[in-house]
Amino acid sequence: MVSKEKPVMVMGLYDSKLSFYALEWTLDRYFVGFGPNHPFKLVVVHARPTPASVVGVGGPGAGNFITIMESEFKRKASRSIDQIKQMCLNKSIEDVKIERKRLLRQSCSLLCNDCEKAIQDKN
Repeated sequence: MVSKEKPVMVMGLYDSKLSFYALEWTLDRYFVGFGPNHPFKLVVVHARPTPASVVGVGGPGAGNFITIMESEFKRKASRSIDQIKQMCLNKSIEDVKIERKRLLRQSCSLLCNDCEKAIQDKN
């Protein structure tokens, strides 16, 4: 018997209620009803901004401000990753790959490019 590899579904998320709603909707439609035999391998690309992509700061104290923002973005991203993992576990979906990406500027096209790259890497 030849085992057939599942097609890959890639979702790009960032820290927003709409992203998590989209993840929940996708899990409910394409994974939950199939039990452990769902038809796709799920890859979630979580994107977080860098401080430079959000604000332009200069002058005295700018370094400290950027450092504080960076640590806050990291904490928020960790909470989001934990939320993604928990959402998948609550729906009994265990074989999820989560990739973390830092966006150098806010751009949905960069996130789309990362999703396309993840699909190509899988093939």
